[in-house]
Amino acid sequence: MVPPKLLSKLNIDRIKPWFDEGTFKRGTDYWETGHVRRVKVTEDGTELSVQSSVSGSRGLMYHQEIEIYEYENLIEISGECTCPVGINCKHVVAVLCLSLIHLSEPTRQLASS
Repeated sequence: MVPPKLLSKLNIDRIKPWFDEGTFKRGTDYWETGHVRRVKVTEDGTELSVQSSVSGSRGLMYHQEIEIYEYENLIEISGECTCPVGINCKHVVAVLCLSLIHLSEPTRQLASS
């Protein structure tokens, strides 16, 4: 399966500027400790959509809708989450990190045990 074109252009250096340092650190911690439960990635032209679920620190499940756009080789990330922060939070970072390591299976729903 061929990775979505836009997802293959992403890397940590391109997503990191969209988050403050603390949020990015907490998000990578969430990814590394297996908090991401479900990820579905779809691409439509120059827009990448990610629907996901991440378990929070108090055992609650939060859901994300992440849109990634490319315009003139610039990347824009808008990640909404059902957590109290609501936008571009640590849960969004965790999902993006997991998505980056699964480039070979982008349209598959990923599940962590």
